[in-house]
Amino acid sequence: MRYLGFKTGFYSSPHLVHVRERIRINGSPIDEKSFTTSFSTVYNLIREKKLAHEEMPAYFKFLTLLAFHIFVKEKVDVAIIEVGIGGENDCTNVITNPVVCGVTSLDYDHTRLLGDTIEEIAWQKAGIMKKGSLCATVQQVAGAMDVIENRSREREVRESRVT
Repeated sequence: MRYLGFKTGFYSSPHLVHVRERIRINGSPIDEKSFTTSFSTVYNLIREKKLAHEEMPAYFKFLTLLAFHIFVKEKVDVAIIEVGIGGENDCTNVITNPVVCGVTSLDYDHTRLLGDTIEEIAWQKAGIMKKGSLCATVQQVAGAMDVIENRSREREVRESRVT
């Protein structure tokens, strides 16, 4: 089944009941057989390729790799990828040419990693924006909005909109 002619992929976190909820094809969680087969494939490939002293990726990073693998295997036309903690140093930031980036309401979360002020958090979260992409955000508090607008210009975002 395709939606509006497109096969869609969706990756988000966290899951509520089972991990397969995070990876969806055309709106439905990936089935158990596909999940298990892809999990084994990705896990074994990483174990094969990593150096002896290297650790396996952390849980979210592994699931992100798994989602990308499944999307390629399923030949999705378009994918919506939710960042983890978000932004500048997020593992989803390997996507270099997204069409649209979105920044949802910011708050004081993950301050150990993102910063203690709303402006520091906004700077980190705005790290998902890429040159030539569109950026959509909700109205943010003044300091955060200023940072998002400045990063939008710095990163040469094609257009930035508040929705």
